[in-house]
Amino acid sequence: MKPLLFALLAASLAVGTVAAPAPLAAQEVLSVHAGGVRSTFARVYGYRSFYAISGSSVRAAMTVPLTGPLAIQLAVSHTGKGAASGLGDAEASQEMRLSLLEFHTLLKASTAPGRSVSAHLLWGASVASVVKCTTGDLGDPDETDCSDNGLIVSPTDIGASFGVGVEAAITDRRYKICLDMLKTISLFDLHADSWGEVRNTSFTYTLGFGVPVG
Repeated sequence: MKPLLFALLAASLAVGTVAAPAPLAAQEVLSVHAGGVRSTFARVYGYRSFYAISGSSVRAAMTVPLTGPLAIQLAVSHTGKGAASGLGDAEASQEMRLSLLEFHTLLKASTAPGRSVSAHLLWGASVASVVKCTTGDLGDPDETDCSDNGLIVSPTDIGASFGVGVEAAITDRRYKICLDMLKTISLFDLHADSWGEVRNTSFTYTLGFGVPVG
């Protein structure tokens, strides 16, 4: 999946370098995005192995131009994250799933602002609120609430985010479609136990549709 996504980005960037219509004036853009998530836990120390699991993400964003190629993107998303785990080097036998309401503030730098096709970089910060936390055996649909198993999870998760993307104008350059890939790494402990400190890390890939406003 990752090689295909990066290939699409590279191809789009190459297209953006050929002759194109004159750039449009910068506009605020309201967009909606949906896609998948691969997430796991990074451990500062300890003796438990973690493995990535898949989730989904739905996001709404407002992108406001600043100056030149720069813009700021404010976004809110509902994202499913978590990890599978096993003691030592054992295969994964259990999993923890988190339902998060995330708020992102990202700086966006475009390679060709206002053009029909443009690649961009994203970086900034995220603050997430844990809406739900469940644990259980791997693949078992009857998972239980984390608190019922004595697990105390931080109600908030603060992270650093960075990524890349590409967007293309459609229908007479009024609407936009965009492909984004975003890496988010927790800066603080989500859960601490006798095996060490746990921090969330995730890779989100989404396809979006944007409409200029204002």
